[in-house]
Amino acid sequence: MSVMSEARARGEPKKSSPRRQGKHVEHMLLAQRGFQHTLIALGDLYRAHQIDALEQVLGVHVEHSQAGA
Repeated sequence: MSVMSEARARGEPKKSSPRRQGKHVEHMLLAQRGFQHTLIALGDLYRAHQIDALEQVLGVHVEHSQAGA
């Protein structure tokens, strides 16, 4: 049995290469950037009083007061 097979048999997680870890970090950063852009777009809809569009995107009712608008 190889060293890796023994480690897996003990339940140790598979170790990824540094290159693979770098790709994972890159994907996480891209996902984070996309999420930030999504939040900004949702905030823009809210500030523009596009509540119907915001509710349609989110699929939930959005409480919104006209005070301070």
